[in-house]
Amino acid sequence: MRQRLIILLLAAAAVGLLVASLYWPDPISDGVHSVAAAGSEDMVPQAPKGDGPQITIFAAASTASVIQDIAQIYEQDVAVDIIVVPAASSVLARQISEGAPADIFISANTQWTDYLINEGLADAESRRILMTNRLALVAPKKGEWSNEAGIGTSWDPKATLTEQLLTMIALGRLAICEPDSVPCGQYAKQTLKALGLWTRAQHSLAIGNNAQSTLAWIERGEVPGGLVYMTEVLASNDVELVTFVPDGFHEPILYDGVLLNTEDTHVRDFADYLQGTVAQRLLIAAGFIPTEIVEINTQLGMP
Repeated sequence: MRQRLIILLLAAAAVGLLVASLYWPDPISDGVHSVAAAGSEDMVPQAPKGDGPQITIFAAASTASVIQDIAQIYEQDVAVDIIVVPAASSVLARQISEGAPADIFISANTQWTDYLINEGLADAESRRILMTNRLALVAPKKGEWSNEAGIGTSWDPKATLTEQLLTMIALGRLAICEPDSVPCGQYAKQTLKALGLWTRAQHSLAIGNNAQSTLAWIERGEVPGGLVYMTEVLASNDVELVTFVPDGFHEPILYDGVLLNTEDTHVRDFADYLQGTVAQRLLIAAGFIPTEIVEINTQLGMP
């Protein structure tokens, strides 16, 4: 069942690539330097080695890898140096509000972009929804709670999402991101509340600082499973998909980008490039869903 889900997902991505090539306009150009470990609370962007113009992007941890890929391609054609600083959206927004230097902010939800706009630190007119994601329930492939350890029979493909979550909670801790301020944790909390499981689950949680650190709990097989983004599943060889969380159990997962520096034309050009063909194809390949080809369900409710 899980193999069929993954095959369907990859097929959907292929269709998305075809649609992108047919309907999206050609970009002007695309690239990145990774300079900080995800989850660091006091990251300081480091100056790149090049002598050209610099663009600093504060990006939600779940987007860091693909934004780096996009930036590296961009740097091949445009004489700029791009720094990508990944962490939880909440951490990055607070750093910006405290004076951390950045040109572009990419958030895993709209809340933290609203915060920066309201603080007068971001240009509201430059705001763009870049893509969406899905929440997935995953299990480790190795470790104490893996299929290899004989726990695989617990992930009955015929079981409901509620039954699967209850099994994980009963076996041990359920991994989610910090639920009060980190977007992936907020979506997980909304899901558990919608299913009537939050009260039971909240004392049996493994809390990660961001999407990547939460995934690490599961990859190491230290928890029976957890709720992470679909993109984390595709990027990891150490977890397996149990099931997707259906639309309606949480608010739509919307990633938006906003300019913090509107004076530099290089910043504006790269922001435009993020919505172009090459960037959108890379986003699809990473498992993100560009908003241009998906109808977003904005109603929170039970499906």
